[in-house]
Amino acid sequence: FRRTDNTVMINRLSKSSVFAIVSFGTSVLTRASCARTLWVRVSPPPLESPMSNVLKTVFLFSALAGLLIAFGWAMGGIWPYVMGVFALVMNLGAWYFSDRIVLRMHNAEEISARDAPRLHAMVADLARSAEIPMPRLYRIPDPAPNAFATGRDPAHGVVAVTDGILRILDERELRGVIAHELAHIKNQIGRAHV
Repeated sequence: FRRTDNTVMINRLSKSSVFAIVSFGTSVLTRASCARTLWVRVSPPPLESPMSNVLKTVFLFSALAGLLIAFGWAMGGIWPYVMGVFALVMNLGAWYFSDRIVLRMHNAEEISARDAPRLHAMVADLARSAEIPMPRLYRIPDPAPNAFATGRDPAHGVVAVTDGILRILDERELRGVIAHELAHIKNQIGRAHV
């Protein structure tokens, strides 16, 4: 690609390659397609930090706990305390175990460097570029093409890919998808959801 000011010209790249550009430092894309050339206007990154994502998660967990306690309060008796304990256990479980829960739901298996050396090398290279620790890699036995990232912080990051996405995408496209998932990890977006 060629860059002038904040406009990037991309020739014959797939959408996943555009995702790689989006993932590392841009927020809004406006496209004007002409023949085989894709002009992409790149805006500056948002004024949002990973810390604001942490605050959003804390706010959502607190709001859920408040709703449960209010429901318990409406029931009367010891129910506010029961619901408060339930909310605490549920929030701590979601914070610390959400990655394991979602991986178990999808019957994911960890991919070792011995099983997929090229995939591991690709993810290690992208993680190094994103300046985050190497996430754990998982394979989901599903023919549908999909990938997601989860984990409570970059040190506990996980990237999961399905058999379908590994079969359908070429290496360059897969690199773009994984770069997108690593951006979620870097910005701490995959905490309690995927």
